[in-house]
Amino acid sequence: AQVEPTAVGLLSAQQTIGAIPVQYKYEICPRTWLGINVLDFGFLSALAYSIPQQLPVAEIQEQVDANFANSTFDFEVVYAQQDRSPYFFHIRDAQLGLSLISACGTAVRNDYLEDFQIWNEIVVLDVASMLLPVNAWWPHALTSGYVWFVSLALNTRLSYVDDISEYITALGNETVIVTGHSLGGGVAAMVGAKTKHIS
Repeated sequence: AQVEPTAVGLLSAQQTIGAIPVQYKYEICPRTWLGINVLDFGFLSALAYSIPQQLPVAEIQEQVDANFANSTFDFEVVYAQQDRSPYFFHIRDAQLGLSLISACGTAVRNDYLEDFQIWNEIVVLDVASMLLPVNAWWPHALTSGYVWFVSLALNTRLSYVDDISEYITALGNETVIVTGHSLGGGVAAMVGAKTKHIS
């Protein structure tokens, strides 16, 4: 069976029953963000894992072109940070002024330290809640305040978040969407919150 993404968030599978071709459509999620669907974000997040393996930019471009071949987008790979963490790439549709940044998840040894830095406050709170279940009656705002306060007290610098945020800020008044998986998803969410862009 051949499976391919379509512009409306569907998977199409072409199969044959005997000699008769049959096409099935399975709806996944019709939601889009500025015309980009869930399958596209999944593709971009998976493609980010090729960055630490030094995939040539020309090959990244080929894969982006193949994924968006049936769409109105004309994305060009602008940058791929392949020499150091955080690993990410940036594609842009110049006509639309739309940039997509895809952050790689945990792929190399240094990424585990960043995972710990990002999630340590909430993990400590969860472990403490096993002894005294404060999470059950604490309001969400108090949990957020706790994480913020502990981050300030420990003077935590989230280098991956800061590096990608600085890169996006340098883009100026561009429409940006940030995506990723695993560590990359956490970084994307924090970068989006920090820079006020979609993530």
